[in-house]
Amino acid sequence: MRCHYEVLGVERDADDAALKKAYRKLALKLHPDKNPGDEAAAEKFKELGAAYETLTDATERRWYDDHREDILRGVDPNASSSSDDDVLQPRGKGPRLKKREVNLWGLFSAGAFDGFGDDDGGFYAVYGAAFAKVESAEDAADDPALRAPFGTSASPWDDVKDFYDKFVDFASARSFAAYDKYRAASDEARRVRRACDAENAKERRAAKGAYQDMVRQLAAWCRRRDPRVKKRAAEVAEQRAAKAAAAADAKAKKRQENLEARLRWRAEQQAAADDYEEARSGALLHDDEEKEEEEEITETVFVCGPCKKTFKSEKQFLNHCASKAHKKKAGPGWTPPPPPAPPPPPPKSDREKAFDAGFFDGDANAVAAAYDDDSDEAAAAGAADAD
Repeated sequence: MRCHYEVLGVERDADDAALKKAYRKLALKLHPDKNPGDEAAAEKFKELGAAYETLTDATERRWYDDHREDILRGVDPNASSSSDDDVLQPRGKGPRLKKREVNLWGLFSAGAFDGFGDDDGGFYAVYGAAFAKVESAEDAADDPALRAPFGTSASPWDDVKDFYDKFVDFASARSFAAYDKYRAASDEARRVRRACDAENAKERRAAKGAYQDMVRQLAAWCRRRDPRVKKRAAEVAEQRAAKAAAAADAKAKKRQENLEARLRWRAEQQAAADDYEEARSGALLHDDEEKEEEEEITETVFVCGPCKKTFKSEKQFLNHCASKAHKKKAGPGWTPPPPPAPPPPPPKSDREKAFDAGFFDGDANAVAAAYDDDSDEAAAAGAADAD
């Protein structure tokens, strides 16, 4: 396995722009379409894609930089050793893990599997076997309820989710007593035994943390490349897009309904206002007409020329004429003007004229005789009824 920086031909402190430029340059050169039938070029192109994918992810790049020596030195995952002196992590950061632990360092590479099929060398078979070894090393591995198999390409999403929920936050139940640094004899002083126990507990926590971190990082590495996870992410994105579209449609429909209701309300308010204004205008116009008629009929003004005053009633005018101020201005020879003539009566209608012509213009004696005849007939009729 080659270093990712070596594959891309960049320095270890290269930024994203340099990584992208180097990847494009090599991808154009090693692409299978430009090298048909060249298996070596196809393998290099696959290695190039894996290196670029790891280094462009900030979390994976940080993990790779911290454990670069261990990943490059990763041995066959099936290799094992019972020697406590052999270690898996002599040069990377963190405590040294013994070779008796499940070796997962060689699996942090796309070259560890051949395609995403269900065959023996495929993605699901290789990593399924690795995580099965991790489970078998735990004390609770015999309980089927606690197991979470890696599955195959046809595994339902609930099983895939259970697996990643367990291993992305993997917590080992082992004691890691093999990493004790001191073994105090029973006859040692109590203070010495306590100091040894404290140092041993520290070593156990460090080894357990390093082991758990290795398992968790491999699970996260697999999840990022798992086609099942990518398929599920696409489905969730489609569902969210559909829900967002439905919500947007519902919101637009509600907005349109509110707009229409507001327009109807405005139209009703405007109609009511128009009716009120029309009624109010008609009432005011009627009142004005009545006032004008009353003024035309009843208004009489008395004018004093010398004093240049007007009076509404004749009594006020006569009182003014008898005052000393008026006599002083008017002089002894002034006489008040005659009162204005009363307005003529309104003309009679044709119906009133016909009534008056029949009642007042007829012969009075004939009308009286006709009245007497009617009275005699009424009296005779009353006597007959009495008999």
